[in-house]
Amino acid sequence: MYWPRGRVLGGSLSLNAMVYIRGHALDYDRWSNQEGASGWSYEDCLPYFKHTERRESGGNQYRGDSGHLGVWTGNTPNPLFDAFIEAGSQAGYPLSEDLNGEQQEGFCRMDLTVSGGERCSASKAWLRPLPSDSLDIKTNTMVTRLIFDKKQCIGARTVNRLQPNGETDIHANEV
Repeated sequence: MYWPRGRVLGGSLSLNAMVYIRGHALDYDRWSNQEGASGWSYEDCLPYFKHTERRESGGNQYRGDSGHLGVWTGNTPNPLFDAFIEAGSQAGYPLSEDLNGEQQEGFCRMDLTVSGGERCSASKAWLRPLPSDSLDIKTNTMVTRLIFDKKQCIGARTVNRLQPNGETDIHANEV
C-alpha cells in the first residue's frame, strides 16, 4: 500500500495540513487495557502531550502551554467554517470547544501546528533551537529499530538510503 510520509527534517509535520489532533482517549485506553500496550493509556500519555505543546490560548488540565510545539486553534474568519460547524450541529452531532480536550467528539475549529503565524514542524520546534555543534543530522537515513536497555531507549538502528545494504547502530552516548 502506498503511504507517503514526511521524509524530511520535521517529518510529516513539515508536509501535512498542520492539523494537530492527538487521537481519541478511548483508543489509548484500548491499546493499554485490551491490546497489551501497558503504559500507553490516555492518562499515561497525557502528561507527555501537555509537556510537548505550547498552546497559544493557554494550558489547562488537558493542554500544555510551555512546550516546544506551537499549537494554535484556527480562528480565521471564513463563513464556510462556521457553516460546516453549524451543519454538523444541525445533523445532530455534538459541538466541542477542543477536540484535544475533554470533549473529543464533535465539530469545532481545529488545532493547527502553528506558532507566530508560521508552520511549526517537529524540526522547527525541537531541532532549530539547538546549537548547531550539538546535533549531527544524518540525511537519507531511516531508523529501522529503536534500541532499548530495559525501558530506556539508548539508541537507534539506521539504514542509509544511499547505502541500503548496511545498517548502523547509533547510541545516545555517541552523540
